[in-house]
Amino acid sequence: MAEELEASSFDASATEGDIDFKLKVTADGSDTFDPRDVEVLLTLSGQASGQVGGNALTINTLVAGTTTTVDIYANESDPNATQTGSRAVLSYQTTWEISGAITPGTQSNAAWQLEAELVEYTMYGQYEECVESSEATEGNENVTTWNNLCEVAQSGDDRPKTDSDMISGSTDVYDDIRISRMGVYQGYNSDCSGVASTFTQQGEDGDLNVGCSLVYADVEHRGSKMTKEYGWNMTYTISLDGVETASGVLTDCLEGTDMPYAWSPLGIMGGSVCTFVTMEPGEYTIDFSLHMNNKSSTDTDPVPWDGGTDLRPSNNDVTMIVDVINNLPVITSFELNTEGDIVVGQEAPLVFAVSAFDVDDPSGDGLTFAYSYPGGEIGGCTGTQAEGATVCTTPVFPDFIGNSPVTVVVTDAHSGEVSQEIDMFVWNSAVATATSDAGVELQYSLDYNGQSEFTITTFTDADATSYDAVQLEGFTGTYGAVAALDYVPSSTYTASDVLDQSISVIVAKDVEATSLWYIDGSGKWILLSDASTDVDA
Repeated sequence: MAEELEASSFDASATEGDIDFKLKVTADGSDTFDPRDVEVLLTLSGQASGQVGGNALTINTLVAGTTTTVDIYANESDPNATQTGSRAVLSYQTTWEISGAITPGTQSNAAWQLEAELVEYTMYGQYEECVESSEATEGNENVTTWNNLCEVAQSGDDRPKTDSDMISGSTDVYDDIRISRMGVYQGYNSDCSGVASTFTQQGEDGDLNVGCSLVYADVEHRGSKMTKEYGWNMTYTISLDGVETASGVLTDCLEGTDMPYAWSPLGIMGGSVCTFVTMEPGEYTIDFSLHMNNKSSTDTDPVPWDGGTDLRPSNNDVTMIVDVINNLPVITSFELNTEGDIVVGQEAPLVFAVSAFDVDDPSGDGLTFAYSYPGGEIGGCTGTQAEGATVCTTPVFPDFIGNSPVTVVVTDAHSGEVSQEIDMFVWNSAVATATSDAGVELQYSLDYNGQSEFTITTFTDADATSYDAVQLEGFTGTYGAVAALDYVPSSTYTASDVLDQSISVIVAKDVEATSLWYIDGSGKWILLSDASTDVDA
């Protein structure tokens, strides 16, 4: 609701007789809002008398609205039980007003204040206070709940700033300045660059986020003579969990807002002050205190101003207590950009790429990245976004062999961290060699799934005459072996555990070998190669 007295201050020294005023009360908001019996406390203090609505004005309780017969109770289970009554209804977006007059005192310096403040009002609807429930009985354990409609008294609304107003007046000049608004802007980058995206005002519900924040206040002239421009300053203290972290004097607001403000005396134009602070998790207490200069400026001051004694210091101090929370970073993607099968020792490196976002630091400059595998940290990859740590490039080390998940941990400037994991499989690779007594050399290249080293444990010459006049599948005639060898590998692997393999046998050229065969366990001859290549001895 909004309450409005049609002037904020009044210089009665320029008038004779009574001073007329109007009090206006409006029900407003983002949705239909029809309060009933809206009680407004109207208080006149100081050297003055008055009347409102034909009644003497001292401390008066006024009821805003139009008298209407309305439902005051409805039983969900019994439509015939509806009760009605006469209430003063303040219809949505309709203004109720009442007029009055103030008679200033005859003193030469008479001063007075007329204050209007919302006390309470009644709302009609389905509220918790209206709910009725049946009691369970033996044999009937069911409980029935009726969401009835009833009237419930309310003592405030969602915009407390508009729930009160004040007129001050005097037969002399009434000096007054005040803090009209105070709160915190947020949404800047970690280095306080960028622009704010939110403003949380003192008195509003809700938490703040960690990171760079602009503590801000508007100040304004509330005296009776707007042409009297006051010198002023603002002192402040900021505390975290009861420990003071910052304090000082503020007179301007040059950064962080769309409209920078440089100090000037308070007159028709208001002023503002601000200071940046990097907030940590915890409970913050922010105290602002506005001060009017007692003495006027001198000829040596850069601009002239008037001094005075603030006659209403109660509107000079504002305290904001608010909880600050740290929103964890969000990993939006984590990928392995290396394509194809990964084999230990391969030429192409592993390349991991991560993207992350921190709502408390839109630039991401405060995020650090660390990569690890089951054996520990991946060296050379830890760092910040500015250092390029969103990409991790590393050789394929033997420690990665097998199922080797890689984890990235993203940490913000306030120790909040999140992680994500990628499953990775790395094949082992080995070239086992052996030479027989007759000088035949074997080279067995194998890419396989296994941690153990692959070797040839036995490689001996066999009797080649045992393989004379052999018939070979796919060939006509008979053939005789020029060399025969028996070998035993250190391990055997299933087909699913082998990525790739090749075998080379090197013999003297005068042996005149033309093909290479393998005899399996069933005695079958299997052709490995039907061509030979010359190599350097």
